Amino acid sequence: ALAACGGDVEDSTRGATDQPARVDYDGPKPARGLGNAYGRITWNQEGAAGLDILLCQDFSTFSGCGEPEYRTVTEADGTFLLADIEPGTYALSVRVFDSDDWLYISGGIISAADYEVEANETLVIDTQSIYKLDVKPTNPPNQTEVSAGPLTLTWEAYPEAAYYEVYLTP
Repeated sequence: ALAACGGDVEDSTRGATDQPARVDYDGPKPARGLGNAYGRITWNQEGAAGLDILLCQDFSTFSGCGEPEYRTVTEADGTFLLADIEPGTYALSVRVFDSDDWLYISGGIISAADYEVEANETLVIDTQSIYKLDVKPTNPPNQTEVSAGPLTLTWEAYPEAAYYEVYLTP
């Protein structure tokens, strides 16, 4: 797999910062007994507008989200607010632009991060930088078996990608 990444960069080389950018919230309080979740999604250090956001309980890496689910869309600056949520532990997912790909914010190698929404509080989620999975390899084509020899990987450049990540599987 090949991913076009829009993470934090320094001098046009990959150099992601250790900590996500802090997000400040000064909006309305949740309804009594409920909570809010607020955060920001970026691509190439810019707010990513119009992305679908999903917060759900009972998340499984293999089957996705279970009920209850809460949905919203990012604003022009990449911020989102999920208001008046039942308190509980949730997973956060972002639809990657106009694709069918959903990225679950990771808490480890194959597990989603846990976000705890508390009654009468607003959970502030630090900035999450997303990536695109629809990069098109040109040599070798995607899902091609390579058995020997040196390998040269090429792909169609993704407009505005800060860097690329390559994943090889047996």
